[in-house]
Amino acid sequence: MKRKPRSRASRPLSLDKALAAAETARRRGDAAGLARALQLVSRLKRLEALAPPPPRRRPEEMSDAELVSAVKALLGED
Repeated sequence: MKRKPRSRASRPLSLDKALAAAETARRRGDAAGLARALQLVSRLKRLEALAPPPPRRRPEEMSDAELVSAVKALLGED
């Protein structure tokens, strides 16, 4: 049975894939594809810059309070 491809919106995003898509579009001369890929690259770079640094210790080594504060920081809650 052939699998149905996932829609573009549900595919996982990564900076490497976006850069590869931009390079492919550039080589093909696809201006619209290049614009979409570069827009995605800039969005991913902005999100990457906003992400808090990962915790320095492994979760198993953290206290409950530290785990709660780390999760809240990831979710953007105070």
